[in-house]
Amino acid sequence: QGTELAGPSAALIRAVCRAMAAEAERPWPRVKQGDFPADENPLETSWTLWVDKKSTSNRREPNAYMEGLRQLGDVSTVEQFLRLWAFIKRPSGFPRDCSLLCFRTGHRPMWEEFPDGGCWNYRIRRTSESDPVADSAWESMMLGCMGEAFETPDVVGCVLSSRLKEIVISVWNSSNSGDPQARFQIGERAREVMRLGDNALMEYKDFQSSIKDYSTYRNAQAYILRAEAS
Repeated sequence: QGTELAGPSAALIRAVCRAMAAEAERPWPRVKQGDFPADENPLETSWTLWVDKKSTSNRREPNAYMEGLRQLGDVSTVEQFLRLWAFIKRPSGFPRDCSLLCFRTGHRPMWEEFPDGGCWNYRIRRTSESDPVADSAWESMMLGCMGEAFETPDVVGCVLSSRLKEIVISVWNSSNSGDPQARFQIGERAREVMRLGDNALMEYKDFQSSIKDYSTYRNAQAYILRAEAS
């Protein structure tokens, strides 16, 4: 018999169950029976967590960037995620100039891996009141990605970037070559997942531009994502 879970873990289980009930084909390997303990609750796919520390050295070459990444572990079940999550600092206490990256296992968290894709960025300026906002938004984003709340195979990961004056939460999509409106649907869903207010300001950066200017955030296009009228 499995352990009874509540709070964020229960919400994650409910989201995973909804996703696993969907009949849509997924382009990534699903977590299969036998790949996890029988008394644990599987995610739809496995996820890998990475940490990266911003360096003053030249890391413009993909190999140099990958060498600076440290893999924290893979998670295939809700319980595995919670065990790892217990040791990870929240955005309010995360070291400055460091990033936490959560991506579908098998994908490398780098622009060159998704040259036709991009990411939505939500920037939170550090103030005396920003800590609970950032902590809540990041937890919701991670649970939303792992729980398949975006309901699209295009979402491949999310990133927490801790900087001196701000915290940035990003969600990455793999390609914009199909439906040009798909990225906006992801952005609108990201606003809902993070429980942002109406008229939330977010930025989108395509990775073709990132490869050219070596930045995930510089020269990003700002959008106001409004809630749909009921």
